[in-house]
Amino acid sequence: QLMAVTGQEFEVIRTVLGISMLVLAARLFSAIFSKFHMPEVIGQIFSGVIFGPYLLGSAIQVLGSPLIQLSPLFLAFSQVSSIIVLLYFG
Repeated sequence: QLMAVTGQEFEVIRTVLGISMLVLAARLFSAIFSKFHMPEVIGQIFSGVIFGPYLLGSAIQVLGSPLIQLSPLFLAFSQVSSIIVLLYFG
């Protein structure tokens, strides 16, 4: 039996998909920068600038809406992840 996806569930799916695409791009760019003997973190920052919600992330359309969209859920994920990173490296 198939269930219909509600608006909130679609928002969660889109947010997780967007974050996954950002992580994939960051890993790809860090590997590319590593091949050229440059710091991997520069590649990660570069991918965040390019594929973030202000440049290509908002230009790439998925099902009629931007791939990376600043929503309250996306901002909550980013705040929690930044806290985890601070505690990990702290």
